[in-house]
Amino acid sequence: MLNVNFDHLVFAGPDLEIGIAYFEKLLGVLAVRGGSHPGLGTRNAYIGLGPSSYLEIIAPDPEQPRFNGVRPFNIDRLCDVQLITWVARQDNLSEFVKKASSEGIDLGVVVPVSRITPNGEALNWTLTFKPTMELYRLIPFFIDWGTTPHPSKNCPAGVLIKSLVLTDPRPADLRRKLECLGLSTAVIEGASSSISVVIDSPNGEIELTSLAIQS
Repeated sequence: MLNVNFDHLVFAGPDLEIGIAYFEKLLGVLAVRGGSHPGLGTRNAYIGLGPSSYLEIIAPDPEQPRFNGVRPFNIDRLCDVQLITWVARQDNLSEFVKKASSEGIDLGVVVPVSRITPNGEALNWTLTFKPTMELYRLIPFFIDWGTTPHPSKNCPAGVLIKSLVLTDPRPADLRRKLECLGLSTAVIEGASSSISVVIDSPNGEIELTSLAIQS
């Protein structure tokens, strides 16, 4: 069963318009544009996955031409749209990160993030972040929306997430980490690590799987 704290899936690619078109064709739903992430060099769009979850499409933002850092998820290295990771909701992130560290789980640091909506409104929240994070992760990062309205409230409907399955060569260790973090989702053994999701859409049930990832 998918954990009640599941917040969203992250799909990244080299171009937001291409990503929006890809999911419109795949799922039969047009994503709504979310806006720009100042200082991160990215922008995004959303499709709802239920009453309190969504699918995020994230890509470089051409309106931040002076950005010269490393974009989240090393997006500049991507050649097409890919499932990157998943995200869970959690209050009091600083305390949560300390508790996870005491269990031997490094979630990184808590950082403030903002987004400027298409109508110019600034939205703010916090999330866990690891500067050394590679493209993909089995352990999700965590987000605290604070007083910011959840993006799913403004997403197009008609799409639902049915399942999220994690595959790993060491499933027992992964299950232990997820349990320590208060998470529960299906974990199976496999030769390599990956994330697989099944999404119910106007075009039927669609299964999407990440490339090999790091846990």
